[in-house]
Amino acid sequence: MYNYYAVSDTNNINVCPVGWDVPTDSEWTNLTDFLEDSGYGYGGSGSDIGKSMASTFGWTLSGTTGEIGNDQGSNNSSGFSGFPGGNRSGNGSFFNIGFNGNWWSSSEVNTSDAWYRFLFYITGFVNRNLSNTGSGFSVRCLRD
Repeated sequence: MYNYYAVSDTNNINVCPVGWDVPTDSEWTNLTDFLEDSGYGYGGSGSDIGKSMASTFGWTLSGTTGEIGNDQGSNNSSGFSGFPGGNRSGNGSFFNIGFNGNWWSSSEVNTSDAWYRFLFYITGFVNRNLSNTGSGFSVRCLRD
């Protein structure tokens, strides 16, 4: 789990290998738009692409068809393999492991907030939200 300080390009810290970067909010949108437009929604269409991006194990179980935690063996058709690593609070406590996966973007909104994407076990969607930059989330690196 990384706080935004470790993700931001302005701090000269790069959590990604040379030739790779943390995706911007726009690059995350490009990915989700591509998956929606390419039929990765649950049942082959729609914006419910969460199952196509979620790993095939580790999620809290859900009894509702189409949700990430239901029939996990059918997850990950896109190959993204998003794991439910949860998150870390600003005080260092870890929580939500198994319930959600959160990934920073490199796009800051203001000095205290930045965009991130998350998957939640009882939905079928990829969600976009703001978080305090002191929070700890996972990072996915994108090749330049």
